[in-house]
Amino acid sequence: MNISLPFHLSKSSVRGRFVRLESLPREILGRHDYPSIINAYLAELIPLALALAGVFKFQGIFTLQAQGGGGSPVKFMVVDVDSEGHVRACANFDEEKVANLSTTSLMNLFGEGYIAYTIDQGDHTERYQGIVEMKGNSFSECLQHYFRQSEQLETSFYVTSNENYMSACLMIQKLPFNPETDPDDYDGWFTANALLSTIKKDEALGENTMEEVLHRLFWQEGLSVHASQGFSFKCRCSQEKIIFVLKTLPEEDIEAITKDGKITVTCDYCSESYQFIPPLT
Repeated sequence: MNISLPFHLSKSSVRGRFVRLESLPREILGRHDYPSIINAYLAELIPLALALAGVFKFQGIFTLQAQGGGGSPVKFMVVDVDSEGHVRACANFDEEKVANLSTTSLMNLFGEGYIAYTIDQGDHTERYQGIVEMKGNSFSECLQHYFRQSEQLETSFYVTSNENYMSACLMIQKLPFNPETDPDDYDGWFTANALLSTIKKDEALGENTMEEVLHRLFWQEGLSVHASQGFSFKCRCSQEKIIFVLKTLPEEDIEAITKDGKITVTCDYCSESYQFIPPLT
């Protein structure tokens, strides 16, 4: 089960999403040979991306990227999901620098980097992007700061994963205040945060059903749960897309990447390898 469950707390004027991923992170990470620390961070970035993607109504691709600063051990981690629920993710890093880290805090891995999310709905629409500096002890802390400062939208997250890379994210957001219709009751937001802080790792990852977890936390806050969305791994790479890109390269670049009469291209997301024999037609 890899799903996102949206909900609403009418008494607190809060909306939320509960993402629980049982096999999806493991399937994605199993296509790579990353060190355990890279796997651990990526396993938490995946449900965070899916929770955020659910906030926006879009037809296209939502991407969440953690970008490392110059010379940092991790160059980037990226997760994207399309509007049909197909997910892929990958990381790029300096193996030697990661292996020699004395501590594996977010700042040690990414340096003075940033987190960006992008919504791409196709060639004829404008891309929407939000960017925040990598300041905090976790991805979720950075994003909480972004929503509070840039979007004026109070947001909180609980994100966790285990040694088998099962992962979960519980996100709540205070709905925009309408002075004509809404009571000026900020206490509801603090109540929702206090309840969120009581969630336990085991129940977030599957000790109870998602509905049971939400009921335990928020039953007094006018909880209503909506239809869930499922997710699955699917990469968008293909032989046709790679040929199209290769045909745009100058002849000298084609010669440089041709080895033993063949061009081999490996997808960063799924590790699928494609071979081509020049000239490309």
